[in-house]
Amino acid sequence: MSKVCIFIESDKETTNEGHFVRHMAKLVYAGDSKEIEIVGTGGYTNLDQFAVQMQRNTDNGIKNLVIFDADFPKEGGFEKRKAELLSVKAEKGVDFELFLFPNNKDDGTFEHLLEHLATEEHKGLLECFEGYESCIRGRNNPKYISPDQKAKMYAYVSTQTDPKYIKMFKKGDWRFNQTDLWNLDVDYLTPLKDFLSSNLE
Repeated sequence: MSKVCIFIESDKETTNEGHFVRHMAKLVYAGDSKEIEIVGTGGYTNLDQFAVQMQRNTDNGIKNLVIFDADFPKEGGFEKRKAELLSVKAEKGVDFELFLFPNNKDDGTFEHLLEHLATEEHKGLLECFEGYESCIRGRNNPKYISPDQKAKMYAYVSTQTDPKYIKMFKKGDWRFNQTDLWNLDVDYLTPLKDFLSSNLE
């Protein structure tokens, strides 16, 4: 039986976000990883739809964690998103601990956190993508949309995907356990590690 239920913003646990959260939870949790359940909510505006499940979890001694994007002021931003989600907590009378990507204090997203985890060996790939973005912006054509952070991080991983990992990659497994791709020892990741450690005791 689960001891912790982590609600994420993507629509299912098999996305890259779900794989990442599970991997990070496994790194800090000494117990059986089967005790950690990941639930995709399909977006921050859907969190209230999970109030019954959260209450049932609490009644059964299962801790609820919510890990969503802070986003940017145009779509939210850290302070606004935090207030919105805590209002759901108050209005629905449910209990959960909240963490907002990228680092629980700044505006941003899961993909902005990932950019900080790119290894020194491969950071040049991100610079290549930035050149591509600049080129598109330089065209000054309203028909063109500059790629977003999701596309940037997708490019980072897809350019390094060995053919034997293609199926895993397409299913959202971005191989977060591979130290040649991801540096999980960077200080930028400390807030998430601390959040998970304190809630997965």
